[in-house]
Amino acid sequence: MTFWRWVLGLTASGALLIVGMLGMARRADPVPQLVVTTYAGGGSTVYIVDIEDGMARRINELDVVDARLLTISPDGKWLIFDIMGQVYRKSLWGGAAHQIEFPKPHVYSVSYGYHQWSGDGKWLVMETIDLDMMSTYPLQHLYRINMDTLRPEQLTQHLPFKPHYVETFFFSTPDHDSVVYFGTSEDIENPEIDLYRVEIASGREYKLTDLRDLEYIEGWSEDWLIYWSPIYATLYRVRLDGTKDQQLLLEMNNDWLVHEPIGGWLYFVSHRDEVDGGELYRLRWGGTELQRLTTMEGYEHFVAITPDAMWIYFVNGGTLYQMRADGTELQVVAEGVEFGQALGWSDDGKAFYFHEGVYSITTTLDRLVPVTATIESIGEVNPMTMQFSPDHRWLVYKRVDTGEHGITLMETATGNEKRVRLPLASFQIFGWLPIVEQEWQPELAIVGGLMGSVGSVGLGRLRKWR
Repeated sequence: MTFWRWVLGLTASGALLIVGMLGMARRADPVPQLVVTTYAGGGSTVYIVDIEDGMARRINELDVVDARLLTISPDGKWLIFDIMGQVYRKSLWGGAAHQIEFPKPHVYSVSYGYHQWSGDGKWLVMETIDLDMMSTYPLQHLYRINMDTLRPEQLTQHLPFKPHYVETFFFSTPDHDSVVYFGTSEDIENPEIDLYRVEIASGREYKLTDLRDLEYIEGWSEDWLIYWSPIYATLYRVRLDGTKDQQLLLEMNNDWLVHEPIGGWLYFVSHRDEVDGGELYRLRWGGTELQRLTTMEGYEHFVAITPDAMWIYFVNGGTLYQMRADGTELQVVAEGVEFGQALGWSDDGKAFYFHEGVYSITTTLDRLVPVTATIESIGEVNPMTMQFSPDHRWLVYKRVDTGEHGITLMETATGNEKRVRLPLASFQIFGWLPIVEQEWQPELAIVGGLMGSVGSVGLGRLRKWR
């Protein structure tokens, strides 16, 4: 029976070896998966659209009418949704929903607000509003929620303030481990507003500015925050620990800024010469050198800077221009161009996408190809539906001219389109399922194989296979 003992041993070892290699590794989908939501029956339903085969499969129901999907955890495990101000967590693949119990009775979730996950995916930061009717002004707060315990904790030490010109009163740092918010005094009528950074995991807070003014957050670079003070008309930078606050540019009426240094330079539009319009400038990171790039009449709108920081594309008076990043070799690319909003680069960095309208129901989607200095019109689309996949390989949108229930997926590098007809009469494009990296753990596979061998030998001796 020695032969059968070894057959059983090898079989068990092989099986456990495979389980150890595949079972302990978290598989990732080969291509991004699009998430859409719709109403079906008694509540909202979540679907995933496979990019390759174009099939939509239902993965979960949110059970109740008016349930609104807020976010999906970075590990692709949890759905966070809202029902009339109450927040719930539910597994992406089914199971019961669990309510996140905020302090009672005056905390209410802001479902249309901004939400931010910590870098490790353990914490979710949400904004809430105090609905105490005895108060003359509803107060907003920031809470962090532990995804394991569902315990919410107030994150901020100061009263957050939401300026009218922004969609949110807090911003994520590039590493997603902290948030920066507008903190103010308790005096709502005469607030003193500064910027604060708070670490999500520890709750440790740092005061970044002390100008007693509303500082406009403009961008990040490594461990620096770039901001602009309107009261001093000055561009500043400050380390994220609150030290080494420095002036970058004085007497600057800032209007737009590329939100991180490119090739050692910051690019922006400014009204420094007090003329009717704006000019393009670039500032050496650190504030050591300022260059004016354009001397044109009118107003320059940024469209794109190539990934290699060689060329700038901008629109002035309906004309698209191209010039080198140092302001030389200015030339016309196309006439009659309307610029509404920049969308981003293709995954290979060879095409840039933008659309023309801003507040219109429909708009024209355009594709800029720098190597040929041409613009290709893709067609009329719904501007509210356009979304890049996380890897920028795909762009999804709803065409106006298709006349069917479905979406269009375009491969950004080639411009090739494919239509996906969905079995849904009405739906909303929510976003993309997070791409989860595989964790390769060969040591677990080896241990599993050895355990299989030991187990098979023990079983053989027990059955007296000699």
